[in-house]
Amino acid sequence: MHAVVSGIALNLLAYAGTRLLLRGLYDSASSSPPIEGFRAGPTGRTGAALLARVLLDPVVLAAALAIAATPLLLARTRFGLRVRAAGEDPAAAAAAGVPVTRVRCAALALSGALCALGGAHLAYDQHRFDSGMSNGRGFIALAAVVVSGLRAGRAALACLLFGALEAMQIALQSAARGASRAADLAQLLPYVATLVALGLAARRGAAPGGGAAP
Repeated sequence: MHAVVSGIALNLLAYAGTRLLLRGLYDSASSSPPIEGFRAGPTGRTGAALLARVLLDPVVLAAALAIAATPLLLARTRFGLRVRAAGEDPAAAAAAGVPVTRVRCAALALSGALCALGGAHLAYDQHRFDSGMSNGRGFIALAAVVVSGLRAGRAALACLLFGALEAMQIALQSAARGASRAADLAQLLPYVATLVALGLAARRGAAPGGGAAP
C-alpha cells in the first residue's frame, strides 16, 4: 500500500514538474520544440514495416532487457536482496546492517530511470514532448503492479494487455470516425479495463487465503 501511495505522489509530482520545466526551458507550459524520432527499421506504412520498427526500436529493446533482468536482479544479487528486505521488513533489514534509506533511494532512482524509457519513447514517437502526454499511463502502470502481485513478469504481461487495449481503442476510434459517442466510448476502454482489473485484484485479496504470493 505504501508503494502505491508513493507511486501516486510521484505521478502527480511528475505532472507538475514537467510543466514547470517546460516553462523554464522553452517558455511554454504545453509542449517542447519538435524533435527527431528514432529511425530504426524499414520505412513504410505496412503492418510488417510497423512491426519491424517496433521490434528494432532501441527503447523497446531496452525495456525487454529490463523485464528479463529485473527478476534476476531482485533474486540473485546482493543489491536485489537488500531492496526486497528494505521493502518487506525495513526494521529487520536495518537490524542486519542494511542502510534502508540509501537502498530505497537507489531503488527509486533505478526504477525512475527505467520508467523514463516510456516517457522517452512517447516523446520520440510524437516528435515532441507535450504536457500530460502520458494520459494516465502512469496510473495504469500502478494498476499493473497491483494486479501482478508485485511480480515483474506478471506486471509486464499486464502492461502488454493494457497496451493492446489502448491500441484496440485507437483502431476502434478510427473505425468509428464520424460517430462521436462511439469514439468516446472506445477511448475509455483501457481505463475501464484497469478499473475491472483492480476490482478483481481487490476481491482476490479480500478472499480467504488471498493476497500476493511471496
